[in-house]
Amino acid sequence: MFELPARWPSAFAALPYTALYRQQPADFVVEEELGFEPEGQGEQVFVWVEKNNLSTAYVAEQLARLAQIHPKQVSYSGIKDRTAITRQWFSLHLAGQPTPEAAALSGSGWQVLACQRHPRKLKRGTHRQNRFVLRLTLAPLSNEVEQQQRAIWLAERWQQLCAQGVPNYFGPQRFGVAGRNLHLAQQLMEGRPLKRQQKSFALSALRSALFNDFLAQELRAGRWNQAYSGDIFCLRASRSFFTSQLDEDAAALQARLDQGDLDRAGPLVGAGRYPVQGQMAEQYDQWQARYPAECAFLAAQGLRTEPRPLRVGLIDPHWSLTDDQLQLSFALPAGSFATAVLAELLHAEDAQLRPSADLHQE
Repeated sequence: MFELPARWPSAFAALPYTALYRQQPADFVVEEELGFEPEGQGEQVFVWVEKNNLSTAYVAEQLARLAQIHPKQVSYSGIKDRTAITRQWFSLHLAGQPTPEAAALSGSGWQVLACQRHPRKLKRGTHRQNRFVLRLTLAPLSNEVEQQQRAIWLAERWQQLCAQGVPNYFGPQRFGVAGRNLHLAQQLMEGRPLKRQQKSFALSALRSALFNDFLAQELRAGRWNQAYSGDIFCLRASRSFFTSQLDEDAAALQARLDQGDLDRAGPLVGAGRYPVQGQMAEQYDQWQARYPAECAFLAAQGLRTEPRPLRVGLIDPHWSLTDDQLQLSFALPAGSFATAVLAELLHAEDAQLRPSADLHQE
């Protein structure tokens, strides 16, 4: 069974500084951005919710209870961090019913900020991006000179990440404390029954771990941000994917990649062929051969093989440093993790993933 490494390989030079984050929910703020406005009419009611230290699934259950509908009639686009202050949209199927007042759907730990009608329910991955505001506490230094050196180093590294992007790893919260969700995947592969939510976490964790492993391989080989003919690329603007032709000019592809127009893609394993060609197909087959049981199991679960960018760029990034307090603000496309940014900036420890913490989900 796949085992998580202590740390995934980094894209940039070694990190000399450490920090602690998510010591309290207010240190990790996430706001979902749909990329469109609800139309104001339709069978669905979109509710804009701010939650504090609660899971997305729990709030969805409570919204169903308060609206007096079946939990399956409540949908959302993305699972947001539990130990955080997050704002996201839910959709409630309320055909033929009046639009409820926001206060009637609010509860302890969450508040409905707005209700708007829309013809279609939210589906997973519908939103365009998430905006993050992160507050970190840096490890104390002994004198002012060291603090100034750290400030200079962090400023330079931050600019490097903003210019070049970061490896698009799935974050540690996908795997649970001490990799518990991967242990659930092992149980599932052994034929042990799991509850529906546990099964979902397990399959997602296994698929994510394999993607991270592929990305780690490409980082070690220096290929993660290099363009090759016959490979799969993601267009950043539209987030659509294409396979380059074997006779396509790799230098032209590389120029577009360097400009941030394109990113290489890697596999989210499932059924079906990953459509790379030529040399890239050989490299992919060699990687997949290391995990025959895991790949076959995921294919049997009805998941389809699909691409995911190996690199993600920071959108509208900002930072500030005051003494030992660092604040970062940026947006990432839906499905990318703020922890992937932190991993390239600092040795950042998540207070919620310490062994004493409860199981924490994205």
